[in-house]
Amino acid sequence: MALTSIDPSVYASWPTPDYVDPERRTWMPAFLLVGLAAVTVMLSGRFYLRFRKLAGTYGWDDLLIFLGYLFSIGMTVATWVDVVHFGLDRHAWDVRPEWAVGAAKVGWVAQVLFVAATVCTKLSVLLFHRRMIKETVDPRWLWALRAAFAFTSCYGVGVILAYMLTCRPLNALWLAYDPTYTGEYSCASGTNIAVVAGVLSVVSDIIAVLLPCLMLNHYNLNISRKQSIVLNATFCLGLVATGAGIARTVYLWKIQHTADTTWTGHTLFAWSIVETQLAIMCACAPSLRAFFRRYLLDTLKRTCSSVSHYAHGSFHSTDYAGKTTKTNSEGFSELKQLESGVHGIQYPPPVILNEQERELRISQSSPCGSDFAFNETKALPPSPKVTSADQYERYANERLSRHVPSIRERQSRTESILVKMDYWVDQSSVRGQSHDRRNTAAHQADDGFRQIETNARTAS
Repeated sequence: MALTSIDPSVYASWPTPDYVDPERRTWMPAFLLVGLAAVTVMLSGRFYLRFRKLAGTYGWDDLLIFLGYLFSIGMTVATWVDVVHFGLDRHAWDVRPEWAVGAAKVGWVAQVLFVAATVCTKLSVLLFHRRMIKETVDPRWLWALRAAFAFTSCYGVGVILAYMLTCRPLNALWLAYDPTYTGEYSCASGTNIAVVAGVLSVVSDIIAVLLPCLMLNHYNLNISRKQSIVLNATFCLGLVATGAGIARTVYLWKIQHTADTTWTGHTLFAWSIVETQLAIMCACAPSLRAFFRRYLLDTLKRTCSSVSHYAHGSFHSTDYAGKTTKTNSEGFSELKQLESGVHGIQYPPPVILNEQERELRISQSSPCGSDFAFNETKALPPSPKVTSADQYERYANERLSRHVPSIRERQSRTESILVKMDYWVDQSSVRGQSHDRRNTAAHQADDGFRQIETNARTAS
């Protein structure tokens, strides 16, 4: 609304201007900085995961979201300039007259950048979901995405053209705020353009949010509860952005029907920033799920596990292998979580002994041995003595019966060990039988030579 179009009675009712210490809204610069930092972090995380191929590869949706991010930076800068240098944070009667033209020009640039940023972001979201269902056999969703893509593109191009053709010449759009401007110009109704642009923006927001939701419900994806929470949170964030778009549309209408354009425009710009930045965050949220799962959740689990381990360390006792076990009042080992994640009783690994080692162990542990050896052996936990494949099989079956969840994982390993043990026992048996046969043949040969020698002596 140009100053020349303000009703003289309204202009006369304004209070005395206060250019030195006016009423101001000083929170906008910090608000812009925090929002831009959050969007930058999320977009950087998305591109990092794309670069590491942890959340897919680069595509056209990444190019569009990057363009939307650049346009949002331009809009943020334009808003900051309008607030800091042209008095957008104060009432219209406290704005110096020479600031009006600059404020109107920067405000027009910010509106164009807003449309460009939000359109690129919505197109990026649609292309992302197009990549998700590119292998689908149902063409209806493909055509729905194409129609949404075409509608959003036409909306963006049409609104930007409308902003550029509002006034002829275009510079009259901001020069009209100068009371001394006397040039000829013609302008369309700013109210109609603002309301239509706001409504179309809200419609495109709803399409970009609800269409992916309907697609996921149609395919009835079998996802976990955590994944469902993440998707629902993303959709809720998109609905919040849609709500910001509705609020922005309301203030687009208000700014056309008020004389205090700067005070109303400040709120309008705030809702525009919220809608733009939330839209970019929604577009980056699905890609960042891999980042949170890979880095934050895994790190948190390891930290909690370490804290739990050290918190209970004073109640543990060190066993023969340097590991920790817990014992109750009766001296039995309690169940603990092994490294493989299976609960069971901590036992030493089986000891494979040959005949000499077995006899040596028996002699050391017998009462006839030294007291030192007897006491040391007694202090150690009992170790199963395995001298054959059958004993090892019984030992393995006993162990596996305690770890039912891990039977399938260890079955192949146990079978391979049993095969090796059977082969070792068979080879030992074969070698023993061959040795016995060689000894028998040698004894028979010796007996034959002795008989021949005896016969020769008798004959002589």
